[in-house]
Amino acid sequence: TNKDKIGLSPELRAEFLDIINPAKENTQNPWKGEPVRWRNYCLLLTMILGGNRKGESLGLQLNHFNLVGPSSCRKYFEIIKVDQITSGYPRKEIPSVKTKGRQIELSDNFAAIFEYYITNIRPKFKNSTKSTYVFLSLKDGLPLSVNTPNESLKTLIKKHPQFEKMLTPHILRNTFHDLLSEKLDSTLDGHGPIAKQGIKTTLQEYAGGWSPGSSMVHKYPKGSIQRRVGELHLALQNKILEETNDGN
Repeated sequence: TNKDKIGLSPELRAEFLDIINPAKENTQNPWKGEPVRWRNYCLLLTMILGGNRKGESLGLQLNHFNLVGPSSCRKYFEIIKVDQITSGYPRKEIPSVKTKGRQIELSDNFAAIFEYYITNIRPKFKNSTKSTYVFLSLKDGLPLSVNTPNESLKTLIKKHPQFEKMLTPHILRNTFHDLLSEKLDSTLDGHGPIAKQGIKTTLQEYAGGWSPGSSMVHKYPKGSIQRRVGELHLALQNKILEETNDGN
């Protein structure tokens, strides 16, 4: 639907991030229990901050994350190409991934969130040591079923009806692309309209894991595109943190 093509408004975006904060005292959070709150928080952050498709997030494994080291060290998680993600996924329905591989830069704050979840929360899930997947089911310790992200968001909508028809995994990914587009418009102000559109398309394609539809992609060395997109990821993450009420 057309609604699916747009992201959350800035007001709903800030509200959403406050709601999903996993803190015990956050009464707005609709999910029960610390493990599920933290799992859903990190899972949804990969979509709204990383621009992940649902299947890409479900397929994330522990060795796809690089989170430790001094603040000068790059922190990121890696989206692996489709064939490597879906082979061996132990559910009837396998997450579909239509993407090229890419790396998602993480600010120190967000790297610390994922590190905390992986080190302190994920071990509370059944059979966590037997699985390499990051996001596990509380019931059986297997990686999540394809419907879990949608069901989790439906639970949120029940408690917060202002999100009715406004919230799906795809809309979260679109929210990331809206943020990216706003940021690019402001950082590329000095360029003429044609050059600006070319650079913007190239960076958006790389950030979204799309196949290049524009010849501009070939005019940039891959490292320079990756670096520019990495800088954008970090800027967006800092902007999102500023938007939440208490910055936590």
